[in-house]
Amino acid sequence: MNQTWKIFIAVLVTAVIVGGGVYFWQKNVQNSQVAPQPQSQQIEQANKTFEGAGFTFSYPAKYASNVRGLWTPEEFARYNDPSKWGDVKPLPEVEIKSVTTGNTAEQQVLSDNSLPGKTLEEMSKQTKIPYENIKIGENNFVKITVSDMYDVTNYYTKQNGTVVGFRVYFTAKDNQELRDIIASLKFTEDKKEPPYQISFDGCGKLDQYKTKSWYAELEKRAQNGNFVKEPVRGVANYPIEKATLKDVNDACFSENGDLLVMLIPGEYAQGPTIYRFDTVSPYNLEKATYSNKMRNWLASPDEFGKRVGDVIEMIGKSGDAGFGTDMYFEYNFKTNVIELKKEYNYSADEPDKGTWKNY
Repeated sequence: MNQTWKIFIAVLVTAVIVGGGVYFWQKNVQNSQVAPQPQSQQIEQANKTFEGAGFTFSYPAKYASNVRGLWTPEEFARYNDPSKWGDVKPLPEVEIKSVTTGNTAEQQVLSDNSLPGKTLEEMSKQTKIPYENIKIGENNFVKITVSDMYDVTNYYTKQNGTVVGFRVYFTAKDNQELRDIIASLKFTEDKKEPPYQISFDGCGKLDQYKTKSWYAELEKRAQNGNFVKEPVRGVANYPIEKATLKDVNDACFSENGDLLVMLIPGEYAQGPTIYRFDTVSPYNLEKATYSNKMRNWLASPDEFGKRVGDVIEMIGKSGDAGFGTDMYFEYNFKTNVIELKKEYNYSADEPDKGTWKNY
């Protein structure tokens, strides 16, 4: 091969190498010039919104959610299949507690964790459990960690009459991700019904639930001396009458709401006694209160009636000396409040000619 051909081939190879390099360099420049997605848009795509009654917050899209809180996909699938529970019911990654109540956030955290004392300061002196007042995002929270079966860290706050609590099991989950979720909490004036509808079974005798994993916890709490009947209203110094689970005449259980409501019929002039029990830790047992417009001497229902939204309707009947009274109650299982809505008073001789009174 003469010198001219050697030079020509060398030039050609060099051109191919340089040209290929320039091509790949241009491709890399083009790729690097693709505008990155704005951070705010990335965050928006990475989060979902939890809508409660009177509040909302954002949470990572990796979690599933229901009325109890936020779940990993694996635990959520197990929660929805009771046959896979074994001895322990699945726990959410972040448990959400919310209630419309007259309690302060401080009082509610004491109640939800079955802690002694009327204030956190009083509780702390008795138990040596520390607590903290902390601002996260737009809201002021009470923070406390208690030990039961697990270490449970609680963050509670209140606005517009609604207490919202965030709870995590195991201190390792009290991390930056949790605080970011808490910081996004916003309260709203519109207390619309959250998308998670609580459903009850057909109700009936309490004995039908004896095989449930939470029943032993119910028995413990019913034996602590605080399980009592409603007194006759308007009677001074009416003696406190203890109740037992055998006194319960009607009970309704919600699997997806993790609650049980129980009705104990009252005697003559005695209103119904209703208890609400949380069927998951901390297994709170709370007696329903009466609205302040309730009159004295009540006719007690024997069982729960029709449910309308958050309200269960009940009718109590009473009669004496030729006269009768039908009383129409509503029990709100979320606020745990009994309200007398109206009554019908009549003569036994002319039951269709009675009079109505609305409250």
